[in-house]
Amino acid sequence: RPSSVISIDKTSTFLISNGILSSADMRLALSECLMKDPILCQPPEFRKSRRGLSIGLKNDLDQIPDLVGDFDWALNEQCFEFDECDTLLPFIQAGKAVFGVEYSGDPGVFCPDANRAGYSWLKKNLELDAQRLGCLDQPAATSLYLPSILRP
Repeated sequence: RPSSVISIDKTSTFLISNGILSSADMRLALSECLMKDPILCQPPEFRKSRRGLSIGLKNDLDQIPDLVGDFDWALNEQCFEFDECDTLLPFIQAGKAVFGVEYSGDPGVFCPDANRAGYSWLKKNLELDAQRLGCLDQPAATSLYLPSILRP
């Protein structure tokens, strides 16, 4: 089991052309490189072996279909607020963890959905202080998660 983790952040910036890694294909190639050897894709002073490291995909919903097989877990912020949590289901279907956080909204509303989907979710203050509420600490839901496309 890995004893340390790496979270790759801002991999969805291909949506905003910056002239360097401006295409989706280039961002996908970088994400795949980071998954295979996250240190090799960094400046030389940070290079080490991936051995013992788990790598997660953060906030990159658009590339999940291409990358779910390569990453060990997913981390997302505010998918319930933006109604985009269904995009994370391929990680659950592949037997991989999905972690996340909401900064607004009622945990009594989003926690049951997070728990039914199999996500490990938190409610935190935007200031990221010590206060937190874990959805897994909330009462268990009795019905199955219903993707938003099937909700009334």
